[in-house]
Amino acid sequence: MSNSDNLDEMIGFVERPDSELYSLKIKVGPFKDVIYTYGKVDISEDAENDRAKVSFDWRLEDYPKHLTKEEIEESEEFKNYIGNILTTLIEEKSKNDKPANTDTQESNG
Repeated sequence: MSNSDNLDEMIGFVERPDSELYSLKIKVGPFKDVIYTYGKVDISEDAENDRAKVSFDWRLEDYPKHLTKEEIEESEEFKNYIGNILTTLIEEKSKNDKPANTDTQESNG
C-alpha cells in the first residue's frame, strides 16, 4: 500500500449511528466485508533504527458469514493487514498536512 488510490480500492469509510468514529470496511481480499473501528493509536519513535512503531486498539464491528469473530480477532494476518492500512492512512495524513511548497512570486502584469 503506497498511495491513496490503492487505499481507496481496498477500504471504505462507514458511518455508524452508534458511534462518533468512522469504521472501515475492507473491500478486497480474504477479509472482504469485515468492518472494524480503530481505537487508541500510539506512535513511538525508534530513533536508533530511524523508524516509528505503531500500536493500536481496534474493535470488530461486522463480518461476513464465512468468517467467525474468533478467526478475525485471533488472526495475525488480519492484525498486520489493518496495521498496514493504519500506517498508510497516517502517512497520507502527514503528507496532506505538510504545507505545499508554492512559489508566491507576484507578477507586475
